[in-house]
Amino acid sequence: MFELQLKDAGELSLALDRISRRFGFWTTLRALMAAERKRRRERRELAYLDNRTRQDIGLPVIEVQPQILWLHRWDGRL
Repeated sequence: MFELQLKDAGELSLALDRISRRFGFWTTLRALMAAERKRRRERRELAYLDNRTRQDIGLPVIEVQPQILWLHRWDGRL
């Protein structure tokens, strides 16, 4: 598996090298940052959808974990 990871990393490195030679380092860096910003924005927007809407658009359902009731002996709001 480690050899496979190195092979993939080598291919990625080669691809990035070709792109940066063709378009320039700063243009490539700016495009990568813009793509990452877009991906994060999309993930943030989808995080607030309820499960029904997520099912309707084909996303996996998020299972809600029940919160554990934590009582402290100094907590007087019982």
